[in-house]
This record gives sequence, structure tokens and C-alpha cells, in this order.
Amino acid sequence: MTDQLQILRSRKSVKWQKFPNDVIPMHVAEMDFPISDAIKSAIISMTEKDDLGYAFPLPELGIAFSDFSSRHWGFRVNPELVLPATDVGVAGVELLRSLIPNGGRVLVNSPIYASFRKWIFEAKSEIIDAPLSLEGRAWKLDLDAIETAFKSGIDVYLLCSPHNPVGAVHSKADLEKIAELASEHGVTVIADEIHAPLTHSSETFVPFASVSEAARDVGITITSSSKSFNTAGVKGGLISFESEKLKQSATEKLPMAVPYRTSILGIAAMIASFTDSDKWLSKTVTQIEKNFELLNHLLSNSGWAKTFDEKATYLAWLDVGGLGLDQPAKEILEKARVAVVPGSDHSIDDQGYKQYVRMNLGTYPEIIEQAVESISSFAKTR
Repeated sequence: MTDQLQILRSRKSVKWQKFPNDVIPMHVAEMDFPISDAIKSAIISMTEKDDLGYAFPLPELGIAFSDFSSRHWGFRVNPELVLPATDVGVAGVELLRSLIPNGGRVLVNSPIYASFRKWIFEAKSEIIDAPLSLEGRAWKLDLDAIETAFKSGIDVYLLCSPHNPVGAVHSKADLEKIAELASEHGVTVIADEIHAPLTHSSETFVPFASVSEAARDVGITITSSSKSFNTAGVKGGLISFESEKLKQSATEKLPMAVPYRTSILGIAAMIASFTDSDKWLSKTVTQIEKNFELLNHLLSNSGWAKTFDEKATYLAWLDVGGLGLDQPAKEILEKARVAVVPGSDHSIDDQGYKQYVRMNLGTYPEIIEQAVESISSFAKTR
């Protein structure tokens, strides 16, 4: 494992460059596994052909994503209504700016994907929260809270599906109800489905746009290969519509440059991910499931951490209240030399979820064991 760590530390990504070499980085949402051969071949081929010019919204991207969605989720998206974007963050911000150019009220479900706050701030809008509810060990959408928020006046609902950081996979019934409520109250739903391919084998992911005609009328999907296939650095995402009417209204004020600011390598990587990387994805999901099993085993009698029932992503949401710390992530970094994301980053105002942290399990079991052992040793000194 020492050799593996040295190889990983030679990488130039923020995950491996932000902290000194004695820190185990388990914060940024990128995986440590090799990318698929198909993606490598696509990028090498583009380079060998000297094909590194400006991107063009190739129809192959929509076709590849539509085929992937059909194979994995039984829903064939309309390939003609797929647009490339620099990444999911740019897609989210630019859609908010286009949909509510003068700002508006945007609903989220905390604990939220931390970047949602940044998107909403960039779009000069107000963030409204309908927190997830915790039922046993599972985090779920609170439909009553969502309905109450919709009735109060919401312009856009940023739906994280599957949910980062808690790994919740929303049910078809819940998504149908959201679509119904959104249609009734004039709310546009932007469904961030970037972690969908990383749904664990025990669960079934349901695309928001697949659940009803109402969902297709009010819903916009944003996604990418960046999380599930580990291609964040080549910059490519997509925006998918099922309603021509919604596409026209949502893109009316969208800058013309949005599709063209996508990296040409990002588009190539997405096409290779969605077309020829299924075996790689299956193997990766299996390893992630084993990593969750390992983490649950290591923490089962720890006394300092509680785990939850997570059905997607490689991000573990941990209750570390047993450490008795006001800023657990800060002290875990300083004393245990493990970098995790503070739970407060996933609140709407930095004040909530202080007893939680998010830990990246998209790595090798030995690294997880080493990180947990280091934190456990620190915990014993408390």
C-alpha cells in the first residue's frame, strides 16, 4: 500500500495536492481507481489525431447518453434535446440564471451537495430548505416539507438524485409526487443525476424524467461522466430535456457559448463512458459496495461514529458526534491526519450538521482501513 499511496500522491489533482503527504485525502469527490480503457483510448485517439480544437455539440453525445439510460434504467431520453455543458456546475448555474434572471427562490434538501449553495449564490437567488428526514438509518425526502415550500412560492427545485452526501435513492412514488406538485405550483425541477450510474446493486435508480408526463414537462436533467467514470478533469457535462417547450424557455437566456465551452476531450470522454465502459462501471460499483461493507464493519463498535443505509455514490455520511467535538473535520485533519468534508458544508448556512462528516470511499480498502485506524487512535485520546 505504501507503493500505491506514492503513485496516488504523484497525481496533480486537488485531492492529492491540497494537503501534505502525511494526510490521507478522503474529501474531494474523485476516485482513485484507474479510468476505463475506453476512456483512455478515446482521449489518446483525439491527441494522436491532433483533434484538440473547440468543441461542437455532437449528436453522438445525445445518442450515447440515451442508449446508456435505456440499458441501465429502462428510459430512453430524447437524444435531440441533449446539450453539452462545461460541467454540471456550469449547467446548474447557467440554467438558474436563465430560468430566474432576476433571482428567485430555489429549494434544496439538506444535507445538501455543498456546491448547490454556490450555484444559488452565483445566480443571486434565495436558498430555501426542505430538509431530508431520518427514518431509522435511512435519509428520505420529506414530501410534506416540499409541498409546504412549493405553496410558499418556489421558482426552481434543485433535486439531487441520487442524493449527495447521504446516498439516498429516491423512490418512483416520491418522484411522481414531486412532479405532480411542481406542475401544480409552477416549479421547474433541475434534477442533478450525476451519481446515478453509481447506484448500488441493491437499489434501482429512477430518472426523474421517466416517472410521468408531468415530470417531463417540468424537469431538466443535468449530469456527466465526471463522478461515475472519474473524468472531472477533462470538463464535460450535459443538459437533457424531454419537453421542447421547456427547452426553449430554459435556454432562451442561456449564453450561446455554453455548449461550446465544453472541452472537446470532455465530450469524447462522456461518449466513451456511456458507450463502452459498462464492464468497468459494474466492477467499480462492486468495489464501492465492498468498501461500504468494510467501513460499516470497522465502525460497528467504534463508539465514535455511526453509519447510515446508503444506496448510491462512494460518499459515506458519518455521524461522528461520539467524538464530542465542535469541529470534528478540523480536528480529524489536525490530529488524525485524515481529510474529510465538514458536515456543516452541507447545511444551507454553515450552522447545521456539525456532528457529521463526509468521507470518500472511492479508493482502495487498505486506505480506508488506514484512515479509520488513524481516526480511531485519535478518538481513544479523547
